This record gives sequence, C-alpha cells and structure tokens, in this order.
Amino acid sequence: MPTTTNRWLRWACFGAALGLLLGLLSQPSIVQPASVEQQATEIESVLFSWPPEKCTIYQTVDVTDFDVDSITGERYHRISQFRIDCPEARGASFNFGNKENSKRITSWSNKQGNFNIPIFISRITEEGFSWNFTPEHVDVKPGSVSNPSLLTSGGNATTNSNDNSASFSPTANALLVVGWNARGATAPTAITFTDTLTGTGSWADVEQLESVDNALRHAQGYAQLGASPGTGLINAAYATNTAGRKSWIIAEVTGHHTTTPLSESGGCSGATGTSCSIALVSIAAGNLAIGTIGVRNSANITFGANETELAEATSGSSNPVRAQMEYGTDATVNWTWAIIDNNAGVAIEYAQAAGEEEPLASQIIFID
Repeated sequence: MPTTTNRWLRWACFGAALGLLLGLLSQPSIVQPASVEQQATEIESVLFSWPPEKCTIYQTVDVTDFDVDSITGERYHRISQFRIDCPEARGASFNFGNKENSKRITSWSNKQGNFNIPIFISRITEEGFSWNFTPEHVDVKPGSVSNPSLLTSGGNATTNSNDNSASFSPTANALLVVGWNARGATAPTAITFTDTLTGTGSWADVEQLESVDNALRHAQGYAQLGASPGTGLINAAYATNTAGRKSWIIAEVTGHHTTTPLSESGGCSGATGTSCSIALVSIAAGNLAIGTIGVRNSANITFGANETELAEATSGSSNPVRAQMEYGTDATVNWTWAIIDNNAGVAIEYAQAAGEEEPLASQIIFID
C-alpha cells in the first residue's frame, strides 16, 4: 500500500508533466507546421538576340503546365508570354505559331521600346514551336540613328535679342538637335546657337526664312556633345534684330555619324497656307529624318503621314509662334494646321555612325 510520501511524489510528477505540455501547446512555432514557400511556376529565358544587346526576344514558360509526348514521354512546357525589348528599333514584327500548322496564330508589330505579348488565344508549347522576327526600315543594327529623346522645350513673348532654354542634362556623346523659331517686326537675319555644356563641338544649323513679309525665321541646329557634358542650357542669339515671339524644342539622338551627321536637308515656308512639305531625296538605311517647323497663330500642328511627333511648344500670348518636331524614315516631311499664317520649316536627314554593315534579312527559326 502506497505511503503518503509516494502519493505526493506521483502528484508532483503529474503536475510537472501537465505544465510542460501546456507550455508546448502555447508555442505555435513549435506545435504548428512551418509555412512552405511557394515555388515560382514561370521562368523567363532569352529566345533570340539580334544583334547582341540591340533587340532581344524573351519567352516565359510555365513549368507546371505541360504536354507529354505520347511516344517518348517527353514534357513540353507551355509558353505563357513573349517579351520584346528593342530600344533602338523604330519598328519590327514578330509572328509565332505551331510548326505543323501553316496558319499564323498571332503577331506583334509596334514602335521602338519594350513590349509584352501574353498568350491568351491559343495553347503554345515548346514542341513544334516556330517564330519569325522581321525588323522594319532596317532599324535594328549597330549604328542606326536612334529616335530623338526630348530634353526640354519652351518659348516666350518678351522682345529680346537672345534667349536661353531651360537647363537640361543630355547623354554623353549624343547629338543635340534644336528646332528654334524667332519672329519679329523684321525677322532676325540669322540665329546663332551656343551652349554652357562641357565639351560640345561646333554648332551648325539649317535655317529657313518666311521671306514674303520677312517676319519669321526658323532654324534647326545640331552639335556633337562631349564625353561628360554635365548640365547646361542653349542660348540663341538673333543677330541684327530682336524677336518678340520665340519657341523652341531641344532633343538628342545617338547612333549618328559623329563627324558628318548631316546627310541632306531641305526647307519650306510661306506667308499664307495651311501646310508645308519638304521632299528629301531618300532616307538611307539606318538614317533618320527630323523635321522642325514654326507656325504663327496655330493652336496645334498635325504631323505628316509616316511621321512621329516628338513635341510641340509655343511662345504664348497673342499671335503666338508654335514649334513642332517630328521624325521618321519617309523622304517626305510635312505638316498641316488650321489657321492661314506665316510658316517656316526645316528637315534634316541625319546619317548613321560610320562603318556599319547592312543588317541581316528576316529570320525564320524553328525550335524542335
């Protein structure tokens, strides 16, 4: 028969065990299973790059969604998306489909930049997959002149003998391209550009005077930037006359010929009319035409067919002068607007970097 001491000892052991159990139950990190991290189900890889670092096509495959070959048992993952990264392409098309099916499933065609193509309309797997990439206007190649990037724009209605742009920070070794209007009772006899950036080469320009009543002068200027241009501004001086209405657009391009960027140029002007057109001879592969214009009293300017507008700017106030810049690879550079008034425009074909080879033709690649 158990003694009193033994009974107390059993109760003490029971209480200790119960306390330990309650302590464990109060620790959720111990008694509850740890959460499992969800594994990624999609993997992106490079499908094609042409030329290196200029235009790259990526495919994304879903590793959990696949077809199985009935004979070999091999798995073919489903392609869920394509991504096209063509920062220096002005246009390209991308078609894809099943190799055994002659019907095209879908295609992509767009302008410069980065685009995604989610696959919604059909199930595409790695088995029997085919695609065709075609650059347009021979754009994707080393040395092609890039589409212009806007740096700043502005204007004013204060009568001055010269004006400054706002400050901007351009890309090293790029080419500055400026479209600048100056209108007065008598137009300036010339527009002269200077800048406060570091290492800029000599300025050159092509000017167009609206010569019927000699009131509006437009200039498209360009200058080679240095390796460390920093931040600065552009000054335009109006020679022997002052100007009361001014507007300007400043941009940059890369991939250009650094010593002889001008391939050809042309101009148009009029005291009346609602359109202006410049016929260049041709635009060589890899080159780019940039058109700039000034129009008095216009609320807006419509860019020409096959052109892309970069920007518009106005002098403001009454009887304003509006500036516009557009670009493209068409030999005809033109504009239209609503109100008949003074206008003057310039188009320049900028040459690609020297010593570049012609690009490859369209490519068709089958993935087995």
